[in-house]
This record gives sequence, structure tokens and C-alpha cells, in this order.
Amino acid sequence: MIKKCACITTDNINHAITRLNLLTFEVTDKCNLKCKYCAYGEFYEDYDKRKGQFLPVDYAKKIIDYLTKFWTGKYNLSN
Repeated sequence: MIKKCACITTDNINHAITRLNLLTFEVTDKCNLKCKYCAYGEFYEDYDKRKGQFLPVDYAKKIIDYLTKFWTGKYNLSN
């Protein structure tokens, strides 16, 4: 008997993108995430070397423009 594959499909991805509850941009990697009150610091310990890079605004705009097509398209089932 052959089992049906529970593979990730394009539709699964499209539905997940449409239902994003949170979108976070790391606009710089200059932060060393070492502050005692940082909620992310413990998750990034020895994660990678910080290079002092910045996310260009036009990249962020392109991402938002891309996602807007999903949020206003046929996959959006929200009110």
C-alpha cells in the first residue's frame, strides 16, 4: 500500500503567507543582542558574526509589495 504524501504545496505556502500574524524586519545586524532585557539575546547566542549591515528600504518595500498581493488576493479569507 502506497501512502499519500503530505508534502508542502504551493497552495499551503500561499495560504500561510496570507495568514501572517506578524512580519518582522531585522533592519540592521549591528546589535550584539547582549542586553540583559533583550528577549532575543538568548536565542542568538553564538548565532553568527555581526557585520554591521543594514536592510535597504527598497528591499523592505519590495517584500511588502510582494506580500500585499497575497493579502488582497484570492487567498485572503479574512474580513
